[in-house]
Amino acid sequence: MKKLLLICICAVLVLGLFGCGAGTVPDIEDVLASDTPWYQPENELTRAELNAAWGEPETAEESRDVWNVDGKYVAVSYDGDVAVNIGRSYTMYAQIVEISGDLAIIEPAQDQWERKSGDRIFFSLSWLPEGTEAAVGTKLCVEYDGLLMETYPMQINRPFHVETVK
Repeated sequence: MKKLLLICICAVLVLGLFGCGAGTVPDIEDVLASDTPWYQPENELTRAELNAAWGEPETAEESRDVWNVDGKYVAVSYDGDVAVNIGRSYTMYAQIVEISGDLAIIEPAQDQWERKSGDRIFFSLSWLPEGTEAAVGTKLCVEYDGLLMETYPMQINRPFHVETVK
């Protein structure tokens, strides 16, 4: 009886060691509903674990994957194959106010929270959808990670999605 109990305890301890490295993949809907724009996973999550739980991403790059969930976006940044940040998208409406080469300056709409930090943002024209004609006055809907680099003009990371609006 003592041997059986000892074997059971050892088995539980050994099996427990296998679970320590595994991360718990958050529900993608919970990430979208979160008040925290970016967070670091508590445990190591691999790209394979996220793909198994959330399906294949819309955009897969070496250091970032992006999933589209009903027009909202979730992005994961990687260090190698391990997730280091998970974040949801923010929507910004803006208008092109200046073009110089392949760069533009956009101005967030008056009611956008980005206006509290500044009125101008650098924007690469390469982020526009293919075939879009860039012109001063073009109105944009930009889905991005919500992070602003507070230079003047401000800067954003590469957006998840950009479209023109009427």
